[in-house]
Amino acid sequence: MTIRTIAITLVSLAAFVACADGTQDFIALREQIKQMRVALARQGAYAFVTNCAALNQKAPAIHSKFWVDHLPRESFAQGEYETEKRSLGLDFVGQLEQMSLSVVPVEDVDRLQERADQMLAISSWLNSTSGYGNFILKKWGEGLALTAIGTLAVNPRCETNHVLRLLAAVDGLDADLKSRVAILNEESPHRYEFPKVGTSDEAQDCLECQWRTYHKAAMKFFKRNVGRFAGLSCEDVKDSPVEYSFYIIPPCTGDNTVRNRWDYNCHYAVCVCGLSETMSDRIRAIIEFRSLVGDIPKPMPSEIVNYDSGADFRLRVNDIWREKTKRNEPFVAADTILTIYGNLFLDHATDAMRRIKNRNRRECEK
Repeated sequence: MTIRTIAITLVSLAAFVACADGTQDFIALREQIKQMRVALARQGAYAFVTNCAALNQKAPAIHSKFWVDHLPRESFAQGEYETEKRSLGLDFVGQLEQMSLSVVPVEDVDRLQERADQMLAISSWLNSTSGYGNFILKKWGEGLALTAIGTLAVNPRCETNHVLRLLAAVDGLDADLKSRVAILNEESPHRYEFPKVGTSDEAQDCLECQWRTYHKAAMKFFKRNVGRFAGLSCEDVKDSPVEYSFYIIPPCTGDNTVRNRWDYNCHYAVCVCGLSETMSDRIRAIIEFRSLVGDIPKPMPSEIVNYDSGADFRLRVNDIWREKTKRNEPFVAADTILTIYGNLFLDHATDAMRRIKNRNRRECEK
């Protein structure tokens, strides 16, 4: 055997051993995720993340299905590990689904405080590692926390400074943008620049401008008109170059729930649009009312039936606002107060869950 042949053999053997070691590592890591799933099911989300935080154990990075599907074919063990992490994420979806369907009365300050604290803790742990699935779950957890915080905001028994402290625990624009850009730079085939802007709309415009360049190239590659993919799904383009297939926005069917969208390639909604909500801004407007005017007027039950029924309440609140503040513009969060008392101050994901619950109830009543 020549020296050259021996050298080639040794290099091949080293590569095989490295591959084997990597495979064993991923098998061990997958087992750890399986154990986490068992613990989550046994303990519930809040106890689980509290225990993990006490042990300084961060959340695993949960990638998108698109990213996992495009791992090299020889990375089978890694693919199994990544899929297990996505299953853990789906377990968290189940936990949040249960929490989203429970309603805490406006008067129950203690339970509202507990709900806000728990959801903020869950969101913080999920966000301890950057990841596509982590961000989706973190945003939903924050949305559930904001429902509780908003409800506390209208209650005169809860001090406004306490509400503001709770709001401060919800990620602001800069922290959200860091996560969104990090996800794009890890999972997309292109490099995205961090938007140096001051508002959420400006941030979305900046990211969309970058996205649009690559999106147009994908349109041209797939011979589609701008703005239309004509029903192309990720499955249709799975063997196409990733620099184009990544920008396919698949047609969404079914309910707009996190569970239904979990396997979709939703990087545009998640990273460019940021799953944005206006709940924090509306809560701050309520706090401003309490600071400048006083306690929030409580609507009568007949005024929270629907939008039209709240007309008298809006007039009443605006009259008080204008009289006390000497401002001409109306109070911007009058409708928010009505939604809070009507148990409709919800993030998009929770709103979708409640709609399904109500639809199922109506069908059962037929």
